[in-house]
Amino acid sequence: MSGLPLRRALLAAPDYVSSWHRPAPGVAKLDHNEAATDVDPGLRAAVLERLAADSWRRYPDPDAAGVRTAVAAAWALDPRAIVVGNGSNALIGLLAGALDPATTVVQCPPDYPVHSRAIAIQGLATRQVPVAAIDALQPFALDLPALHACVCRLALPVVLLSNPGNPTGALHAAEPLLELAALLRERGGLLVLDEAYAEYAGASLVAATAQEPALVVLRTLSKAYGVAGVRIGLLVAHPATAAVFARASLPYSVGLLAQLVAQVVFERGDPALVVGTGAARTATTCAERDRLASRLAAVGGVRVLPSAANFLLVHVDGGAANVLAHLRNRAVVVRDVGREPGLQGCLRIGVGTPAENDRVVLAFEHAR
Repeated sequence: MSGLPLRRALLAAPDYVSSWHRPAPGVAKLDHNEAATDVDPGLRAAVLERLAADSWRRYPDPDAAGVRTAVAAAWALDPRAIVVGNGSNALIGLLAGALDPATTVVQCPPDYPVHSRAIAIQGLATRQVPVAAIDALQPFALDLPALHACVCRLALPVVLLSNPGNPTGALHAAEPLLELAALLRERGGLLVLDEAYAEYAGASLVAATAQEPALVVLRTLSKAYGVAGVRIGLLVAHPATAAVFARASLPYSVGLLAQLVAQVVFERGDPALVVGTGAARTATTCAERDRLASRLAAVGGVRVLPSAANFLLVHVDGGAANVLAHLRNRAVVVRDVGREPGLQGCLRIGVGTPAENDRVVLAFEHAR
């Protein structure tokens, strides 16, 4: 590869090794934090009806105006505050590529590894301010004094973190984050919050972007909305900030199907009510998350960390190998995150259906 005209940062960037797999029938796939159930057939039918009536030979709207209008109406935003992307991962890459090469990105590990990869590909400098250790009084809390001190030492600081955290599930309070955004504005920087799991937390700083130009929020339809296969992500910022990132977006990057899905989802009213049963998907998932957490916490040698997302981070005394073997025997797939700094012996378990979650509990009980 050395003979190709490629950037050194790209060649040096670590590969992202995906654990994606198509599950066989009967396998409980709980390793990607996907929605426990598929979308309502009525939503699917509404999208397909529009897709059938539209022209496939024409390019899609390059600005995704229909999506931006529908999202703005649902979230009480200015449509100009929204940039639509091919999943929030694509928007992470777009954002990293738009930053000044002299930017230093501050991260708070452990956090979503795609952030690190996007930064590495662009060759941006990084600093790390780890969250509190798993055995701290407040596990995975932000070290705010260290964050402020780090930001104040940098010329072009950008803080990038997940909220709720992934894989920790920890929710960071709004007020300190807004204070951090204000400090970053004074320093000519940005605070970028990846809110992929905001619906489960019942908390978001999307509304605050209207008044804070140094705040950027990323959202996705892959989790609570249950359409990960379609790929729709949203970047929300002050209209002046959003306009800059929109310039970095390539035209026609969001296809017709994805745009139609997003429009239908948001036009149906409360975005949480996308199953058509009258019961919010998020409320159902959160109730099942709490039930699973309670049952796992009763198993000896297992610690369940507080979660504001649709997954649980679980620490297994003595290591997780035995539990993983029992999970495999029950055709249950979870994410082993024990190689990440500070998470030795930990598993991340997506919240599935009640039956799938019961299989998880049985595996833990038989392993201990």
